[in-house]
Amino acid sequence: QTWGIIIATITLLLVHPIFAVILLCWSIAFLCITFLFLKPIQHLSFAFAESKTTSVGRMVDSISNIINVRLFARHKEENQEIQKSIATVVSNDRAMQRKIILMRSFWDLSIIILMSLNLFILLNMYSKNQVTIGDFTFVITLSIGILWNLWYVAGQFVSFSEEIGVCKQALSIISHP
Repeated sequence: QTWGIIIATITLLLVHPIFAVILLCWSIAFLCITFLFLKPIQHLSFAFAESKTTSVGRMVDSISNIINVRLFARHKEENQEIQKSIATVVSNDRAMQRKIILMRSFWDLSIIILMSLNLFILLNMYSKNQVTIGDFTFVITLSIGILWNLWYVAGQFVSFSEEIGVCKQALSIISHP
């Protein structure tokens, strides 16, 4: 993906240097936005995985001790505890999903800015006969290709951060004395 951005930047330098600068600045800003959100997503993923493990453990404990629950008529209390743990899981998942949606909103905004800026400059340059229709098409097509590639790579970073949170939680259980 990095080579694609480098080759695209060099190619855009041949069309007009302003588009290479715009694409490079946008790529850096896009990746910075992504990396700013990765650490909080990791922490939220850890909290989600931890609450999910606790909830599943509570359910397994309740089911495996069903005779004691029946013997002491604790159905209502067990049900309340399980509902509370499920509510915590849902709350943690929502917090993580909100952070991911916020990050993706910034991604979308940056894409709109990139395409709008490119279109504005291209239309302005075309009206002054500084670019051809081929240049116009090439810049837009290349920009779309690069932004979708970066979107995919950034999405993989987010998935990786979520999995790191889950792994940290699993390792904390294993390493706990």
